[in-house]
Amino acid sequence: MSSQIALSSDAQQVLKLSGELAMARHQHLIDTEHLLVGALKYNEVARDGLQSAGLSPDALVDAMLVELGMIRDTPLDKTNGLTKRAKERIADASKEARVLGHSTVHAVDLVIAILSDPGPLLQEILDQLPSPDLDTLRSYVRTNVKDISSERVNVETLVGGSPQHRQANKPPTIVIRNEAAKRDRENLIFAGIVVALVTVLGIIFAPDIAISFLLVIGGWILSLTLHEFGHALVAYWGGDHSVRDKGYLTMNPLKYTHPFLSIGLPLLFLAMGGFGLPGGAVYIETRNLRSKYWSSAVSIAGPAANLLCLIVFSAPFWTGYVTYPDILETEDSLRLWSGVAFLCWVQVMAILFNLIPIPPLDGFGVIEPFLSPDFAYRMRSMGSIGLFLIILLFWLPSTEGGLDFPGEFFRQVDAIAVQFDVDVDLARVGLHYFQFWEN
Repeated sequence: MSSQIALSSDAQQVLKLSGELAMARHQHLIDTEHLLVGALKYNEVARDGLQSAGLSPDALVDAMLVELGMIRDTPLDKTNGLTKRAKERIADASKEARVLGHSTVHAVDLVIAILSDPGPLLQEILDQLPSPDLDTLRSYVRTNVKDISSERVNVETLVGGSPQHRQANKPPTIVIRNEAAKRDRENLIFAGIVVALVTVLGIIFAPDIAISFLLVIGGWILSLTLHEFGHALVAYWGGDHSVRDKGYLTMNPLKYTHPFLSIGLPLLFLAMGGFGLPGGAVYIETRNLRSKYWSSAVSIAGPAANLLCLIVFSAPFWTGYVTYPDILETEDSLRLWSGVAFLCWVQVMAILFNLIPIPPLDGFGVIEPFLSPDFAYRMRSMGSIGLFLIILLFWLPSTEGGLDFPGEFFRQVDAIAVQFDVDVDLARVGLHYFQFWEN
């Protein structure tokens, strides 16, 4: 496709908006889904035309926004341009415009071209919705869209992806990224100072509390970070190199999505009752992965990281490094090793909880690529509802002779912990010391 093409003002606006949609979600390449959302969300002619063709533009936009992912707190400063598929559909839109007797590409021409040859992701969405009659849409265009003359413009420049555009913006881009990196370092240093200060004060003024509490908190933050890092690393190996640009290939816990959702909320659940709630998500662009097997591998990588933590944390027990006489020798040694046992137990819980095959947990991500597109889409649409329903099950009282979901779940956690020579009773002592405010 030639980068120079005659675009109407509404089509130019669609391209600009598609770039903003991608940057807001930290997606470095603009695909056909971004173009279609830009056209249907903001262009009335395209919306009315699709409605006349038998498909609700709002329903299609809502479904695509779910697939495109969450808006990030701070958008990217630029994109890397259009995907090959997006360029091909823009070229098709130019041909579509000529067939309809227009010399200029309009936003609705982009809609027709994209719907005529959707990519795999868009096709999955369209399979769940009423099929639009593209001939009716073309008739609508002939009747309602007047041809206008327009200068040929550089498509890549409109979306911020041409080499010239990147070169022109190179100095400020470097400044922005350096400033962002500087803020990350400052935040990490500040967090480290706070942790060190709390640790020192705890050891000085409340050593009996500090030993168990800080050990568990520190170990849990480490495992949360390794969990997310595992997702990112396998995604990078599988072909999604955007994780590197998003800063996920790091052990800095502040880089993994929202600090409260990723770190704060899991710590709150841990403090409330020793519940190993998984942290926030690494945003993976699954379309970049080489196969469905890599997609499954990305999902399993998080629990695998928790398993690695479990093996390492429980090593003093299964190697025989510590024995019960050692543990019971002093009050401090009991606090220390019961804290380690509790930390191991929480890792087992996190692994089992994450492997429940309900979205948005990793267990569903493992099997999702092998499900029918219809069923997978309906399950994904549940969003976070599935997670809260599962958590609710843990608070429901068991009925006599009926379902005892939490009881059976924790029995399995205990059984697996024992396989790593982790004493479950010792872990409960660790929970007792950890929740010092209840003692």
